[in-house]
Amino acid sequence: MKGYWILWLSLLFGLGAYVAAAAFIPPTIIVQWVTANEINTAGFNVYRSLSANGPFVRLNSQLVPASTDPLSGCKYRYEDRAVTPGQTYYYNVEDVEYSGTSTQHGPIVIMAPSVWDLSNGCTILMALAVGATLMMGRRTYFTRKAASR
Repeated sequence: MKGYWILWLSLLFGLGAYVAAAAFIPPTIIVQWVTANEINTAGFNVYRSLSANGPFVRLNSQLVPASTDPLSGCKYRYEDRAVTPGQTYYYNVEDVEYSGTSTQHGPIVIMAPSVWDLSNGCTILMALAVGATLMMGRRTYFTRKAASR
């Protein structure tokens, strides 16, 4: 019977650790795009809105530089850390040419992960492992303390 209590306490400790970690780790949306070629491309801007119709606000302070090889294109990634958990966002990526001409692509729709999003099994398993370790450590401490009386 003791083993079941330890298992349940470990589970509760692990879920508590998960909730505590989620409260301190802000959600991030990763916007990724790929180009086939970038002839005459100076770089890219990333825009975000709360609506598909805008208004869109530019997120990057400087142009995301284009690839050094304009014939092969490249993979790009922009991390938006200023998001609210559970909020839906709309993103446009703008390619800017050296001539100043620009073209916006999108929007793409992405929802920021919620603090209570339990879809990440690795995070849950890690939290459970941490909880189990902490509980086993407490059990060992209490056992030693009781035995030293």
